[in-house]
Amino acid sequence: MSAMRTGFQQTVALRNRTVPRMGQSIHLLQMTKLELASAIEQELSDNPLLEIDEATIESENLHEPVSESDSHEFDADDLELDIEEHADQVTEEQQQHFDRLEPDESIEHEIEWDDELSHLSSPRETNDSDLVSVLENRSKSDTLVEHLRDQLRLSECTKEEAQIAEIVFEFLNEDGFVTLSNEALLVEVQRFVACSLAELEDVLALVQGFSPLGVCARDLRECLMNQTRALAGFDERVPNAMRLLRDAFDLLPSQHFDVIADSLDLSPDMVYDAVEFIKHLNPRPASSFSSERIEYIKPEARVHKVGDKWEVEMLDDYVPQLKISDWYSEYRRSVGRKPRREHARSTDAKDREYLKECHSRAKLFLSSLRFRNFNVMRILWVVVAKQQAFFERGEGAMQPLLLADVAEEIGLHNSTVSRLTTGKYLETPRGIYELKYFFSNRVGNQPGKEHSGVAIRAVLKNLIQREDPGRPLSDQAIASQLKERNIEISRRTVTKYRESLAIPSSKERRQVA
Repeated sequence: MSAMRTGFQQTVALRNRTVPRMGQSIHLLQMTKLELASAIEQELSDNPLLEIDEATIESENLHEPVSESDSHEFDADDLELDIEEHADQVTEEQQQHFDRLEPDESIEHEIEWDDELSHLSSPRETNDSDLVSVLENRSKSDTLVEHLRDQLRLSECTKEEAQIAEIVFEFLNEDGFVTLSNEALLVEVQRFVACSLAELEDVLALVQGFSPLGVCARDLRECLMNQTRALAGFDERVPNAMRLLRDAFDLLPSQHFDVIADSLDLSPDMVYDAVEFIKHLNPRPASSFSSERIEYIKPEARVHKVGDKWEVEMLDDYVPQLKISDWYSEYRRSVGRKPRREHARSTDAKDREYLKECHSRAKLFLSSLRFRNFNVMRILWVVVAKQQAFFERGEGAMQPLLLADVAEEIGLHNSTVSRLTTGKYLETPRGIYELKYFFSNRVGNQPGKEHSGVAIRAVLKNLIQREDPGRPLSDQAIASQLKERNIEISRRTVTKYRESLAIPSSKERRQVA
């Protein structure tokens, strides 16, 4: 038996560590303009030491163009930006709103804004896969489920059938379709109720007769067939429509009515009438029950051309300027002038601790806010400088631009730039775009032949829109025409871009004259 030894061993390891205030600062980076305004309002309510800087409000006219210090111009002939020069200028200008923040307490010094924070997950993400939790917490289609439950209570079904139906309801997507195969659904049902495949089929047949018509179908064809079957006796086109859906469903997208008519032994007119009937059915029966939240957009800035220069105007009308209360500064000075004994008698220790905590939170919030707003502005400078061709001529002139390019130019990590561009919008003469829209990969590796994926998709879409409907362009023909425009990509790449635009193949686009 060997003797037990004791000793010390030194090891080196990397561990991610996130303090609560770091998480709050990261959350501010990801906020949209309206979310930021709400967060500021909440912080003003929670922290008595924060207040709106009234002097700033009085000095700004939100309905007039921004001052020269807030509106930065770009020369169309010189796309290179002196980021450091702008950074110094804006830092001095904005520092007046944070004059109570000591330099060594700035959030840039407290937080490493790099990929070591990439392990943080979004609060919206969940890994809950337990069916019981799904039954209790599901909110995606609550309105639809309640509507189906009301009909289930009125139906003549057994207790076991009602339990099966309840479980089926929890596996409906936003369109009202069952998301699992029969076998997978049966496994889920059998976790709670003794059930055979035949019994499950009977329950599916029952709930598929509920309103809205077509709900609880397992695929689009079954959905349309259920709607068509319910209209039997009300429309003379129903029998032919049922035959099309049952026997020629895969041929419908081609619109080759002659081929469909021959295969079903029907006249072309009968096929056309049946197709018109099918077009009026609802492929998304639960769409009226959608619980999707409406997302409102408030741009961070506006870009417009003045003479031959593009100017960026920051839109701060939803986000007030904040400062730490003047009262607290006076309070700290008065406390510092008092003798220690008098200070101990006049100020309760808990009150002092509370105010100290509020002051620390206020400094963190203001510094995080400054970091977000200042770096969003810097990113906008780079984007507008690089994408002036887009503002002039449209998406066909979009230049390739990577997050890494911007990150390198402004001295931030890729993950920080990604957070700062998510949910942030820029108002342009061509519409409102999310900042991420202006980033795309480079296609081509030869000097002078690099193109943006956005620009290639725009040219491809334009070619297809101008083609002869009777002789649509094949992917190879499109690749040849792109080559004539100095865009050299393979047929396979053309196919990938075409599919990303949801454009059918040339065979499917061909129309019967």
